[in-house]
Amino acid sequence: MTMSRLAAGVAAVSGVATMFAAAGLSLVGNGGPGPGLWPFIAATLVTVCGVVAVLRPATEEYQPAEPGGIRRVLLGSASLAVFVPVFASVGFVVAGTAMFWFWLKVLGGESWLTSTLLAPACAVGVQLLFVVGLGVPFPPDLVADLWS
Repeated sequence: MTMSRLAAGVAAVSGVATMFAAAGLSLVGNGGPGPGLWPFIAATLVTVCGVVAVLRPATEEYQPAEPGGIRRVLLGSASLAVFVPVFASVGFVVAGTAMFWFWLKVLGGESWLTSTLLAPACAVGVQLLFVVGLGVPFPPDLVADLWS
């Protein structure tokens, strides 16, 4: 079994496990989507893609892995682990700006200027989209409270 098929199999199994976890959150509630609906949909897509990749005929068309790729994956995962408690304590705008900047500059290799301009714009955009536009409750936010 090649590494790409193994990775696809792990993705498929992880997707199935996530589908069960998401279904436990309730897919539909109060006449609308429940908290588990979008995770269930995303996990279904991951599962389908993993199964397709496992069953696909072997070819040499796979792009070789980038040097340091696993390091970026681990750094991205670690940054998410840090993001969650920071988001809960100071809100999304500060935590999101730091996260977007880290992903753009450190993981994505963007310039200082691009990272510094895009990160807060993305964080404010996501805050406005979800909190103001869609009414999703976020924890209290130190910065967003200044404009509301």
